[in-house]
Amino acid sequence: MPIGTVISVQNQAIGLGTGSSVDRIIGTKQSGPRGVEAIIEYNGLFLNVRDWIDTYVVTNIDGIDDADVRDSREELPGDHGEAPGQAFYGGRTIVLQGYIETKTMWKMRDMMQALRQAFSNLSQEQPLRFHHPDPTLTIEIFCKKSQKLQIVEEQSTLNYFKRNFSIYLRASNPRFTTRDEVYMTSGIFPGSSYDDILFSLNNYGNFPAQPVFYMTGPFSTLYFENESSHQIFELTTEVPIEQTWIYDSIYRRFYQADTGDLKYGSLSDLSQIVNLDPQPVTNNMHLVATGLTSDSLFEVRYHHTFI
Repeated sequence: MPIGTVISVQNQAIGLGTGSSVDRIIGTKQSGPRGVEAIIEYNGLFLNVRDWIDTYVVTNIDGIDDADVRDSREELPGDHGEAPGQAFYGGRTIVLQGYIETKTMWKMRDMMQALRQAFSNLSQEQPLRFHHPDPTLTIEIFCKKSQKLQIVEEQSTLNYFKRNFSIYLRASNPRFTTRDEVYMTSGIFPGSSYDDILFSLNNYGNFPAQPVFYMTGPFSTLYFENESSHQIFELTTEVPIEQTWIYDSIYRRFYQADTGDLKYGSLSDLSQIVNLDPQPVTNNMHLVATGLTSDSLFEVRYHHTFI
């Protein structure tokens, strides 16, 4: 390129990834998850509350930048390059590093014990929350301890006590979701049959959300479709009166609420996992059903979802 050549960048609308040559851009204050600036909560324990005199301070966080990727490729025989296969996100490893600071050794021992206790349950994942001043923007991810908790026993200060710690967590589902849940219900259906858009759902995240659907009978027939993605589920048997069947796209389960009995045999061969596309798409959920009474009810619950 000749010396002195000027490269012109076409003007772009201001967005999440654009800047300005005129002035700084403050930002939306809504993108997440927040990091070391956030108060972090796990199993009732709060980290990074910097107003406290005795506190846990998180200085480094690894793993909130992106999830693991499961990528598959095949070499091209006798040629350069490769053939890309399908790629999926795997789990997510999150590492919290920082220090405990207290004014007395007795309080230090208390806070070390509290840290061990909060992360001691290895049987199930629990929400790791990154709090936002606006509670509707608080983000969480379900995870549990994957390696030993490291607390370095070393005294390097004179008038107070300080211990470095490292916490290793693993999330099987790489999605961050809003803490607050979106809930919508059909209410009482206007007649014994229905064929219309039941819900128009918005996922204000950047990744497909995983809804949970609740169907309380009676339903003689039921067909449900997300018209934006054309994902459907369809029943081949009726939902009896006073029974609630749950279609959970998070854990890919379809079961009766009170007994836990699986209902996969009641799904048609066309049925799929139904997700909610992220913004700017509006997910128009079309329901076709018959055999409805005043007891029939259809509900959906989901969280805005981020990767």
